[in-house]
Amino acid sequence: TTVPETTAPSATKYYVQGTFNEWKNETEIADGYTVDLAAGTYEFKINDSNGKWYGNDGTIEDTTTKTSEHGWEFKNDVEANCTLKATGGKYTFTLDESTMKVIVTYVAAETVTDPTSSDPTTPDPTTPDPTTPDPEPTVSQNVYFKPSNSWKADNARFAIKVYGWNGNGATWFALTETENEGIYTADLSSATTWVSCDFARLAPETEGYDSAWNTIANLAFENGKLYTLNENVWENQENAGAWSDYDPSIDDPVSTTNYYVVGDFNSWTNTTAIGNGYTVDLTAGTYEFKIKDSDDNWYGNDGTIEDTTTKTSATGWEFTSTGGNCKLKASGGKYTFTIDDSKNVVIIFEASNPDVNKDTQQVPEDLIEP
Repeated sequence: TTVPETTAPSATKYYVQGTFNEWKNETEIADGYTVDLAAGTYEFKINDSNGKWYGNDGTIEDTTTKTSEHGWEFKNDVEANCTLKATGGKYTFTLDESTMKVIVTYVAAETVTDPTSSDPTTPDPTTPDPTTPDPEPTVSQNVYFKPSNSWKADNARFAIKVYGWNGNGATWFALTETENEGIYTADLSSATTWVSCDFARLAPETEGYDSAWNTIANLAFENGKLYTLNENVWENQENAGAWSDYDPSIDDPVSTTNYYVVGDFNSWTNTTAIGNGYTVDLTAGTYEFKIKDSDDNWYGNDGTIEDTTTKTSATGWEFTSTGGNCKLKASGGKYTFTIDDSKNVVIIFEASNPDVNKDTQQVPEDLIEP
């Protein structure tokens, strides 16, 4: 007796989801998914029960049968939404799971015939079509981007890629410089509410967005805010940058970054910002320290300070992101650290030993920069 072969049904379920059902649909495509559509342009993808999405970057005009009798192939590695240009009617989607090819067929919307005339007439335009959903409202969205000096090298251009829920509607936008030098923006208004984004650095002479030099990816989208990229960051890493409130009417937004003196005299742990001055009592000895900011960036100087910076510089010692630990040779007393926006650190020394002449802190005529 010959036992007929049987094929076990696939455990994976597939769904048509798009702008015509608000990207929400729990009706399987299995035996055909049918929807009434008014004339217009729609976008859709195939979603499966495992959370995978399948796309096709083409445009279907009413039906796939115009161009292929076997349907259009949808692939998991295609991020683009498929476009459907509909003239209006009843549209049925079917899927061959073995080839992931989708067939779209349609029955045109019926016309209304005037019984007194042999000419068909269109429905009364004043009567709303109950099957036509209201169009999705456009949401005003934008962001601002402040690239680091290293990202701005080589006359690079910048772009942002934004995503809706579950990666839907992924779209690239070019970023253009605002009137505030060094700040870039794009109008991201859309019916899709963006929830995540990537920033990209690209070659100036190229078009498109496929070959980025560098990318900061998988950021939460913060509508209307400014993302500032930290210096010497090229790709994704912890604390690559930060979002902050931003008012484009302010030419030079006030930095919200705090700075801290961290060294072996405070066990390399300090949560007291320098502010208008950070003071610590030190006994005689040699100490090492650096400056750390609230974005976890470190700044150093390879020199050795003898009690105070004012012996050698009227403006302080510059601390950079590439500098090592700075040494402080202390004769003992109260040491106050201050810092300005250009990362120049000034140490004022108040001696605890009465034999130490504080007049030695005065700057000599021939300043010696570290």
